[in-house]
Amino acid sequence: MSTSRLMERFLSAKGVSLAAPRGTHAAATGMALGPRGRASRVFVVAATTLCLAVATIPSAHAEVVYGNLGASGTTGTLTNSNAHVIPSSVSSTSFRLYGSAFTTPSSGLLTLESVTLGLGNTSGGTISRQIQIRLDDNNTVGQTVFATSLATNVIGTTQALYTFNFPAATNLSASTKYWIVPQTSPDYRWYMVTGNPVPTAQNNSGYVPSGAGGFRGSDGEWVSASTNSFAVSVVAVPEPAALMLATIGIVIGGVAVVRARSRSARLAG
Repeated sequence: MSTSRLMERFLSAKGVSLAAPRGTHAAATGMALGPRGRASRVFVVAATTLCLAVATIPSAHAEVVYGNLGASGTTGTLTNSNAHVIPSSVSSTSFRLYGSAFTTPSSGLLTLESVTLGLGNTSGGTISRQIQIRLDDNNTVGQTVFATSLATNVIGTTQALYTFNFPAATNLSASTKYWIVPQTSPDYRWYMVTGNPVPTAQNNSGYVPSGAGGFRGSDGEWVSASTNSFAVSVVAVPEPAALMLATIGIVIGGVAVVRARSRSARLAG
């Protein structure tokens, strides 16, 4: 159903008519009398249309936008291969910090909702962990933290998928490279997905895989990953600005209909 028809039905239910009654001169309609009356009518209908627009626009729909766990973010089996992260490491087989990078599209789903990773502790017990979204620094993990997730409990040493939610309004910038970095203390393992699938854009989001790597334990030097198949899935929703533009568009369309019908009523009278 068209926006104008939805608007007419909504206003009709409220007892508001968009056109002068048949056979009645415009001067007898009150709201169409003179510039002030027409302006008042347009204002009333514009406000009503705004309420209708907000009520009829679908709520922000979360989607998987990036990762190697499928379009649903839940497919894939974790392997025993992993990146072992030990903040104080001096070993050449582990890392002091590790990250996986993506680049956002020019528009679309840019409000970050959650990130799912395949993790495991290096010792038993339950550990409350967080992950960070960091800015890029010359194609390495930067020191600037853009956002930090809420805490999630990682249980035991067995690898599993854990979802980390982010605070509301964690809005990513368009066409920007970010790094996903799990909390570095205490030690943890970030597991790969069977078949070594590389993270890609999901659900036609336009996100771009942008590498993985870490700072080597033995000397702190940056090492790019030979395979970027560490389990990751990113979920996002449309940014608030995009939803507001859609609402404004509907309101403008509704006001245009009102003006056109008001003009026709004056000419007919």
